[in-house]
Amino acid sequence: MDADNSTTDASQLGIAGEYGHYVLQSQDDEGEEGMNDHDDSGIKENFREQDIYLPIANVARIMKNAVPTTGKIAKDAKECVQECVSEFISFITSEASERSTPLPAGIITADGQQQNVMVYTTSYQQVPSDQDWTGAGL
Repeated sequence: MDADNSTTDASQLGIAGEYGHYVLQSQDDEGEEGMNDHDDSGIKENFREQDIYLPIANVARIMKNAVPTTGKIAKDAKECVQECVSEFISFITSEASERSTPLPAGIITADGQQQNVMVYTTSYQQVPSDQDWTGAGL
């Protein structure tokens, strides 16, 4: 690995536990289009799929726990849930980052994450149960 590659260790992001070994690293390959190459701030960063999504095996294992033993899960369903969960985690992290008190080096604490999850959960519980959450009405 080159010394000029920018990496962020999960422990620097305030992530503890079994997820502490994941590292986010930008990719400098010119021949491969990245998943995160939209130009919002004038900076173009390419990330590999494995850098922005949770491992599919972990997602599939959690999904299997919710399905009867004779049930099967389609590959498309696993990929869809993988993308949704990764986007949800990214959203919660960005909200925690925006609402966190200024700390040295932009540290996101577990308290900031917990507060945002609680706010989301409370607003989710207030929605009537008969409302369509499939997105078809959007």
